[in-house]
Amino acid sequence: MALNTDFLKEEVVSSMKDIIPIYLDIDAHVDAFIKKSRQKKLGVTFMRNGRLCTLSPFHLFSHVITHEFHHKGQILSISRCLGYQPVDTDIIS
Repeated sequence: MALNTDFLKEEVVSSMKDIIPIYLDIDAHVDAFIKKSRQKKLGVTFMRNGRLCTLSPFHLFSHVITHEFHHKGQILSISRCLGYQPVDTDIIS
């Protein structure tokens, strides 16, 4: 599976039928990443509070995604406090 690094252009997607193959491709890449990272037993090792800690690639990946949603929620909350009606996001369907 070759990694497609081209950015998606909005005009390519005009319906759910157009976006489903894109999501399936993303799912395949995430699945391959998880499987490969578990097979290689990779990790990032560091000292924290005097203890040696190791984080797996999956832990790092899921942390980044969770952190992104945290900040997205902060932006939505701040915009509401400032009286704006925030744009619809993909957080809750």
